[in-house]
Amino acid sequence: MARMLHKRADEMWLRSVSADNKYLLFQMSISDHHERRMFAAETKCLCEFEELVDGMDMLELYQVLENLNLDTSRCVEKEDLVELLKDAPNQLESEPLDSLKRRLDLVKVGYEELERKEEFVQRVMTFQTSPFLYDLGHLRSIRPDKSLTWIPARNYALDPSKGQCPVVPTVLAQMSNQPFQTKLTWFRDQMKTMRIKWEDGKVQIKVRRSHLLRDSFTNYSKLSANDLHRYFRFEFIGEPGIDAGGVAREWFQLVTDQVFNADFGLFEYSGVDNVCYQINPSSGIANELHLKYFHFLGRVMGKALFDGHVIAAHMTQPIYKHLLGFPITEKDVEFVDAQIFKSMADIRAVENVEQLYLDFTTAVTVFGEVHTVELKEKGQEIDVTNRNRDEYLSLLVKHILFDRLSPQLAQLLQGFYEVIPEHLLSVFNHLELELLLCGLPTIDVGDWKTNTCYRGAYEMKGRPMHKVVAWFWEFLASLSEEQKAKFLQFATGTSRVPVQGFSALQGNDGNIKLFTIEPVDFKKAVFPKAHTCFNRIELPIYPDKATLAKYILQALQMEIVGFGAE
Repeated sequence: MARMLHKRADEMWLRSVSADNKYLLFQMSISDHHERRMFAAETKCLCEFEELVDGMDMLELYQVLENLNLDTSRCVEKEDLVELLKDAPNQLESEPLDSLKRRLDLVKVGYEELERKEEFVQRVMTFQTSPFLYDLGHLRSIRPDKSLTWIPARNYALDPSKGQCPVVPTVLAQMSNQPFQTKLTWFRDQMKTMRIKWEDGKVQIKVRRSHLLRDSFTNYSKLSANDLHRYFRFEFIGEPGIDAGGVAREWFQLVTDQVFNADFGLFEYSGVDNVCYQINPSSGIANELHLKYFHFLGRVMGKALFDGHVIAAHMTQPIYKHLLGFPITEKDVEFVDAQIFKSMADIRAVENVEQLYLDFTTAVTVFGEVHTVELKEKGQEIDVTNRNRDEYLSLLVKHILFDRLSPQLAQLLQGFYEVIPEHLLSVFNHLELELLLCGLPTIDVGDWKTNTCYRGAYEMKGRPMHKVVAWFWEFLASLSEEQKAKFLQFATGTSRVPVQGFSALQGNDGNIKLFTIEPVDFKKAVFPKAHTCFNRIELPIYPDKATLAKYILQALQMEIVGFGAE
């Protein structure tokens, strides 16, 4: 049975357990918006079916017919293949409904909202001719050789019964529904079972403060994966002191500060602000040992999590999703480059995309030089049309969030999973993982309140503070530190507070953009909606404080995240 793991405004990813109780899977609960869009796309594909088939080459025709299990042995010319494929809907109409359902089950495409047999036929045909319509999320998958590949979320399967600390899949699915503190207690218990006893050997890390990163890298490189589960003792050479935890905390802080420093070349600031870091696609040019350092960093991050330490650097949302093995969607581009995300939204919205004169390439700037990268083979020769627009945007997301950083990401994940088994992380979501790795921030609600702007009915202009706004700040001040951090993530996309405080909060253009609250009619929306890249929330005009508290807490629990463009 599917278990809820995440909820968002436009999509709900569900963890589910396979029928044989062996694997964790993903399925997507389609929102009304996606359902309408998919129905419109399927109808359009059906109307343009003959034109689509006529435009296929022989290899494409053979592939689709083979996928439909249609006999092509009598086909000699391309015209024979075209004729056979155009007749395929009639052949499918003659199949029993259960057979059509099995076809969709095999390719892991849902059909819960379908009612008539002709709708099942249409979905089978549309999937075979335009599969990108159903790939609403992708995720990295780890090959046996530890390299990465990019797969549709519907093809994902994780076996948690293998490797270190095996767990029954249903336990993970059930635990993912528990409160954060319950998950954290369970996770810490799993770490205790993996820890090697003190009397069975410990690891001594000795480093010179003047050569901290180099010495730390050398020490870690000598360790086996098994050693990472031992007790560590850190020592700064030439300095007195017994490591009772304080030296370890300082070591993790200093090492990660140096690795994430943009001047070191492994990471760069996101294209949205200078608060969160993203992997530098050109890290190999800046540092010839970059892949080994990414592997080292993965081990350091995993060990910090294993031992209960935190790192100061906050990463962009897609990296936390990669660490979790959670689906990436087009909307995640907004956390990396807001301008590209806006361009993609414009491409999706334009009525005739051919007017933009695009092809299957993208421009990449490396140290001031612009290079053209093909998104698929012979991409420069393929124009973007209304028919292949979804494929183009899907490949653009793949390039931005996966292809250009795949080698670095593979090493980061490999190092991380040598300490923390991947399946144990599946009980958390990406927001909780940020809190686990970076710790709870110090949030000064008074500073937050002082540096907030208001719109509409909430705008004061010399008047007393609106009662709903007053309730909001009273409610926020009453929350636990964990809840405050989750609300900050909800509103801004990260739990990190700028060093200078909320007066230095940045927007998607890198400029100061203070936290902003604007009203919305309670009859039109009961939950607050966050526009994370603009540090803005739409706060309903609640009738009383209790109602406000109820719906904000529900929103945090369900992780409803809205995105907006301005």
